Amino acid sequence: MIARAFVGLLLCAVPTPLHQASHDLSDLVKSSVDAVVQIVVSDVAGKPVAEGSGFIVSTDGKIVTNHHVVGGASSAIVKLNSGAFFPVEGMLADDPENDIAVLKVNGKDLPHLNLADSDAVAVGQHVLAIGSPLGLENSVSDGIVSGIRNEADGKSWIQTTAPVSHGNSGGPLLTMDGKAVGVVTRKAKGGENLNFAVPSKKIIPFLMNSAVRPLGSIPTSNLPVQRFDRRETLDFYGLGARLQAANRRRLHLRRMGQYPASLTVHRRVWQDRTQEDGR
Repeated sequence: MIARAFVGLLLCAVPTPLHQASHDLSDLVKSSVDAVVQIVVSDVAGKPVAEGSGFIVSTDGKIVTNHHVVGGASSAIVKLNSGAFFPVEGMLADDPENDIAVLKVNGKDLPHLNLADSDAVAVGQHVLAIGSPLGLENSVSDGIVSGIRNEADGKSWIQTTAPVSHGNSGGPLLTMDGKAVGVVTRKAKGGENLNFAVPSKKIIPFLMNSAVRPLGSIPTSNLPVQRFDRRETLDFYGLGARLQAANRRRLHLRRMGQYPASLTVHRRVWQDRTQEDGR
């Protein structure tokens, strides 16, 4: 009886693999999410027209995203998980062929992600995607690396089952040690869980650039990007009405001096915030 009780006590004390995996994933998100940003791009009139994701790769504000997120933008603003906003000073690099852009904001001691060796990634490896699909900030999904696709023209892609949607573009694909092994780029139409990321090895050569060019010099991309006005999409998922009600409440409280403004689907809130900050 004593032996059985002792064995039972040991079984209760040892965490199951499922609990351990869940705990590890939660820790990974907590340690990584502050370096993932939402990017809102504007046209020449200063009107927000599209959005995507990105991630910080240096403490002084180098941000990796997709070319198609910022292509054709006249200006852009980056929002951190902490709620801080940074205007984009310009771009350090742009590679339309591999759908990569490196932006620069004026920051100091910013949270950032290190890059993983994408040549070492293996099919079946567990990965995590963080981004702002449909504008839902810092959404997390996980899956595995389901393939490595090398094309004849030198392009290469990491295929993953981690679910992504419009707005995820430019966000990191993370290994389980919290390093960015790729940049989420696109999903295949007409297929299930056929999602692709640019390998991190394509990013590294551009991080040495120091000359900042204006955003307006980036040509427009033909790839789809999440448009800022997403009311119909949100209503399809049953979120539109709730978000609009929350935005009205936030705007009312803010006018009363009781609540800070934040980036939401309500354009008036966004415009008021940028005017106040002088951005």
